[in-house]
Amino acid sequence: MINVLIVDDDKLVRKGLISTMPWDKYGLKVVGEANNGVKALEFIESNEVDLLLTDLAMPVMSGLELMRVVSKSHPHISIVVLTMHQEFESIQDALRLGAIDYIAKVQMEAESFDQVIERILSRMVESQSKAGPRVTWERLEGLDIDEGFAILSLTSSDELNTIKIEEYQLDLPASRIGMGVWFWRCDRNSQQVVDYVGANSKLENTCYVMMKLKGLKGKQKSEIQQLLIDYKEKHFFYEYHPDHKVIELYLHDLVREPTPIDKKKITDIKEQWMSTKWVQQIAVFEKLVQELKELHLPTTKLMNLLFSFVNEWSKMYPLVKITLTLPDEINSWYEVNSWIYKVRNIINETISSNFVSGGVHESITKAMRIIHDELSSQIHASAIAKRVNMSRSYFSQCFKETVGMTFNEYVRHVRIEKAKEYLSHTNITINMIAESTGYMDEKYFSRIFRKETGVLPSEYRKRCKKG
Repeated sequence: MINVLIVDDDKLVRKGLISTMPWDKYGLKVVGEANNGVKALEFIESNEVDLLLTDLAMPVMSGLELMRVVSKSHPHISIVVLTMHQEFESIQDALRLGAIDYIAKVQMEAESFDQVIERILSRMVESQSKAGPRVTWERLEGLDIDEGFAILSLTSSDELNTIKIEEYQLDLPASRIGMGVWFWRCDRNSQQVVDYVGANSKLENTCYVMMKLKGLKGKQKSEIQQLLIDYKEKHFFYEYHPDHKVIELYLHDLVREPTPIDKKKITDIKEQWMSTKWVQQIAVFEKLVQELKELHLPTTKLMNLLFSFVNEWSKMYPLVKITLTLPDEINSWYEVNSWIYKVRNIINETISSNFVSGGVHESITKAMRIIHDELSSQIHASAIAKRVNMSRSYFSQCFKETVGMTFNEYVRHVRIEKAKEYLSHTNITINMIAESTGYMDEKYFSRIFRKETGVLPSEYRKRCKKG
């Protein structure tokens, strides 16, 4: 049975696909649905999924962003994209990211459902065959060997799939035992392959490591296989370093104690990342980076956490000239670490250009957090200034210099953006949205909303529903 997950922010589309497609007829089963990329990743983390059908334009996390994460953390999952129209640019981006097919929702007709599923299944078989066969381990069985070699890769580089061992006229029983994991027994010519892989310039940009494994004598093939796969899936992401392409270790070195997920620790760390101390104090920053690494989160959970950081930082630092976004590809903790340092430098440079002290910037950032957290309340500059220990006039001056808007402009901006979010993604009444964003009078709210966006809230909601 092939497990299917459907991701679309339109509930009718999800329910329509679930109820009308002949899944059972072709050995498929819809095991879940989600209305955005973040929820989809959470589902994938705790459920077996073989086929992902995802919309491209969704709130919170787009389909393309979802594909980037899934293709790295769960490369065995086949992906089909759902499009409302013939969005050729988006479709091309999706195909480049590894989508095996796309479905134009407006063209779906009952009589074509069988053809669609047959085409998808055909593409799945074709895609999996390109990934390379799982070479059996029979040639390892019964051999009394103590050494072997393994290659672990964090990327899906074709170069690793096509290492030209024949150049050395070698006859090695190499086994591809999992996604990005190869193993072969020790051979008198094996060291030549190690030398070749280590010196191959084509692999310079590939996240891989060549392991010379010792201590294999008496071990079952299944034990070796499981240790390599577990290490690759759970630990290699965090331990990979580009300067260490060839390493030597004993098989028992691959064994790691499982790291339980500490939800309280995650919450504490997230709160610290939402402060400004890590921007201003290098010691605090380095401690936070290390603590984040030590959480040893599964890749999808780490990406979700980083994604939430980016959303919050973008709100806290609106003057940052370079948009804070996650890279298209993150293959290892080494790359995460480099990205976080880069983000800190960008924010630091922005703060320095505003000619305000670190302490003042921290107070302004605290004020911005208060605005976001207490949006439904009456917010006044004098009260906020008092809470961050600044005089009203100096607070207003520094707020404008730091944020690029006056205090009142920023409050209005945050309220309208939140209202747009409610209008786009919920069915809450306009009166309730007004109250939730700090406007006690619906008519006044509508007037301000039209002034900021050019349309009334009701019209904005209609446009969002039309897509």
